[in-house]
Amino acid sequence: MFLTGWVLGVLLVTLTLIEVVRSTPLEAQLAVCEDTTFQHDGIEPQISVAPYQLEVSADAVVGGQALSIFLSSPSGELFEGFFIQARDVVTDEIIGTFHTEEWKNIDCKPGVKNTVTHSGDSTKTSITVDWIAPEDYDGVVVLRATVVQQSHTFWVGIESTEVIVTPAHSLVNTRTPANTSVMACRSYNGEVDVVMAFNTVGHASDILPIPDMGLSDISTSHVDGLLYCSFNREASLVVGGYLYDMDNDEFYLEVAHGNLSDTGALTHHKHQGTTPDPVLLASVP
Repeated sequence: MFLTGWVLGVLLVTLTLIEVVRSTPLEAQLAVCEDTTFQHDGIEPQISVAPYQLEVSADAVVGGQALSIFLSSPSGELFEGFFIQARDVVTDEIIGTFHTEEWKNIDCKPGVKNTVTHSGDSTKTSITVDWIAPEDYDGVVVLRATVVQQSHTFWVGIESTEVIVTPAHSLVNTRTPANTSVMACRSYNGEVDVVMAFNTVGHASDILPIPDMGLSDISTSHVDGLLYCSFNREASLVVGGYLYDMDNDEFYLEVAHGNLSDTGALTHHKHQGTTPDPVLLASVP
């Protein structure tokens, strides 16, 4: 997406969310998809304690929020392949989707992108992926992995701690300023820049630890008291724990302006205009 604009003071653009290694055991598991304790050609999984662990970044999330998943070996053991799903602890149903640029998504029907696996034959020491909880899901899940160390040596049923998921109905079809991704064009200490922020409560927008996260081709100027900013933003980005996928999801687009604090922080802003309906930004010329 390419945005160009000018305002007096600070421009706030907000987006409010609506909505194979050659390892025979792992290939067999990918084929059946639903079976996490498969056997293949008489080869059984290891019964020893797995030298790998599956960790999560939080023990509770709101629907639509991203959860970071970490697969690693405390003892430094390498592995060739992996296969991870989130499962309801009561029904064993596959829940949610995975967001990854580095690894490979698999569609275990009837869901889509609800399983993640490796995408090359190199050995690994650890991997990190984001799991997105369904917005309308209310329950408890565990992340469950199969890890292939080499050839026919593999472990199944490696589980994370339980994660409580609560539904996020308030985030659907909303035009409130909470939980919004913000791009701010600001003039601070005589310099004009563009920063990424996240609005969680009312009009307060916190600048991200990496201010230019997901931004590129930034161009700014300050002429005759007017700010001019243009930039590109990654179409799919996790901000504030939420996935903003502008290629596939619809968003409200808001333009506003306001002042800065003495430290350059974004303060209360005034609404200048919001699209009447959510827009699929990927379709905008």
